[in-house]
Amino acid sequence: MAFLISIGTIAAILAQYPIGHIADHYGRRPIIIGTMILSSLLSIAFTISSDMPYLVLLTLFFLLTAFSSPTYALGVSQATDYIEKRDFVAASSGLLFIWGLGSSVGPFTAGLLMVPLGPNGLFQFLAAGFAVVALFALYRVFRRRAKSAAEQSNYVAVPVGQGAVGAPELDPRGEAVSHGPSPAVKEGFVE
Repeated sequence: MAFLISIGTIAAILAQYPIGHIADHYGRRPIIIGTMILSSLLSIAFTISSDMPYLVLLTLFFLLTAFSSPTYALGVSQATDYIEKRDFVAASSGLLFIWGLGSSVGPFTAGLLMVPLGPNGLFQFLAAGFAVVALFALYRVFRRRAKSAAEQSNYVAVPVGQGAVGAPELDPRGEAVSHGPSPAVKEGFVE
């Protein structure tokens, strides 16, 4: 199991920059649609055979993680292409809230589906989720003109496990934020 998780982590690290680079040159939406369709198909591949060889399992998991892990960073890049710099923190907090909501509700829902469907229910759930994201991105293609490569901001890879603490300050596209002294210092509780 540890080797499987290591393979997933390595795939996530290796895929961030090439997928981001491609998204910078060909547009975010086509890459989001493509990676989500591939992730959905790879998830379905897990459900086809329950007795696949270990090497095939590792390869599928590597590819699934490689294509699905940049989703958040691609979404943030897509969002920042359309917002003003002054609204970046508010948009980031909204995106992080939605990501956190999905991180809370997703495993619970997948677990509920696994009761009647068995272990394959996890990958069926993932396939459906990836397909929904691809369909939404496709819907947005017809609702709003995409920005050209020159109009887009640069892709910034977001580590898979990064939390919200300090994220807005670390993003090079945002403005520098000067923080005043802590309220504890102002009140004299800390010297």
